[in-house]
Amino acid sequence: MARDSEGDLLIEIRVTHAVGDQKTRNVQSDGHRMVEIDLSRITADQAEDPDLFERLVLNTASNRIWISHPQASEAWRRSRDELKAMIGAKNKVIAVDRASRQRLREENDAQRQAMTTRKERYRQECRQPHLAALATLEKKTSKSVIEAKYLELLRRDRSSADVAVSLVTEDAARSYLHVVPDLGWVYDAHPYLWQAGAYLRFIEGKLPGQTFEQAVLGRWVRATYGADESLWSLFRAQWVARDEALKRGHRMRLPWAWFFNREENNRIPNFFEPIDEFVGKMMRCGVLTRAPNRRGWLTICEPPKSRADPISSLVSQPAPSPFFPTPHIVSVTAVPDQNSDPLFGKSIWHESFGIGVVMTRMVRSSPVYNVRFGDDYWRRILLRSDHHDWRLIDRLA
Repeated sequence: MARDSEGDLLIEIRVTHAVGDQKTRNVQSDGHRMVEIDLSRITADQAEDPDLFERLVLNTASNRIWISHPQASEAWRRSRDELKAMIGAKNKVIAVDRASRQRLREENDAQRQAMTTRKERYRQECRQPHLAALATLEKKTSKSVIEAKYLELLRRDRSSADVAVSLVTEDAARSYLHVVPDLGWVYDAHPYLWQAGAYLRFIEGKLPGQTFEQAVLGRWVRATYGADESLWSLFRAQWVARDEALKRGHRMRLPWAWFFNREENNRIPNFFEPIDEFVGKMMRCGVLTRAPNRRGWLTICEPPKSRADPISSLVSQPAPSPFFPTPHIVSVTAVPDQNSDPLFGKSIWHESFGIGVVMTRMVRSSPVYNVRFGDDYWRRILLRSDHHDWRLIDRLA
């Protein structure tokens, strides 16, 4: 036993065996301090060396352990109890936070579900006007149906298209008009016809520097030749949805409607693409260019060779088309005393009435001719060769 500032200190020297459990419990229950010094590993020579033995007994911390220390045990218990209290309080905070986050997650899930339900209901409302068109979309855009439509349009428009192409005076442009756009079938006329008609309406005979808006060209083609209304309605829905998405800050380059699925959006034909291709071909052959500082506007260019005289083009015979083995030019049998007039049986173009055929002259040497448009449209036309122009006067009674 030893005594220090804290009182009595029991010292157990371990030589052969350590302090037993029973002795440890007795000392701890009595509230005594006890330390065990382990000398079981020293040799006889170390035990006979007084200085070394003193260091091993008094100054070597590694060979001694506390068997009992009431103050340390009490401090440990207090620390343990404080830790348990802290852990309990933290667990309560965690439980409250977990419950709060669970409630928030459930509320968010409910909100998302409600939003999904509202979005799906709104999606169905947006789809409702287009259900009939969507039902026929896959069939109308199938390869077999498109090929059949091309063949039917070619059979129907072959003669008119060849006449229209023959009125184009620029050789380079004429060859480009025989190139079918990828989506040329979206309009209710063969691409040979509507492209030639667009050329005659917006380019042929126009002065270099004149401008027009590409959107006007597109609207004119659709209004003049028609288009499948169900496919057009789907495309318009895509375009309107795209504009609304752009206003909300989404970046969208192509027409896309969120209420159509991916397959439907991919199948809907873009009615602007064939117009873009037509304009691109005219730019490549040098008759059009983009108007500077006017987005969407086009400018007429001077073609590589000078334009032919319109009156002379009416007289000249069209070159055979490789796409139409038998070019069709409407002709009539002129009255005997007018056989010498070279304009009889020739075709001219009018933006409202289409292709017309010069039939007869009012009187000999008169610049006024009677022109037949279709089956019953007869018009008096003033041909002014000095200005290389012709003008509609009236419709025959």
